[in-house]
Amino acid sequence: MKRTIFRILLLLLLVLALGLILLLALRGGEAETPTLVSPALTAQLNRLRDGVQPGTAGSSLKAAGIAADLLDWAEDPIPQENIDATVAEWLAAQSAEARERLPEQRDALRAALKELTTAYEDAAGLLADAGLTGRGPWSEAAAERVLALLEQLNP
Repeated sequence: MKRTIFRILLLLLLVLALGLILLLALRGGEAETPTLVSPALTAQLNRLRDGVQPGTAGSSLKAAGIAADLLDWAEDPIPQENIDATVAEWLAAQSAEARERLPEQRDALRAALKELTTAYEDAAGLLADAGLTGRGPWSEAAAERVLALLEQLNP
């Protein structure tokens, strides 16, 4: 009788152990898909949305600051597929009102970008007024990456 109970308990323990091994194996097979979305770029896009307000006082200085931050970001490029995924997710999350303002915000940012990169020496006043002393100059490649990014922001 004791031997039968012992065998039943041993069999139960074996079944539980196999069940646990199977559960762990199944959970381990669910590898998480790495996200392509860049939190740093998302933060920059949010700054563009919230900070570039054409027609308001100080808007050109704010646009210059955001353009400078985007240029800094673009100096250390991330893969294009990450940019594409980030822009797509960011655009999808924007309200209709935010999408309506986007073309005007892009234009203001393009103007600031041009001013900061075309003649860096001439931009010293804008940099100082925007509190960006000591920033730049930026590479032509960074400026091109920011311009390409702005083109993608077409709602």
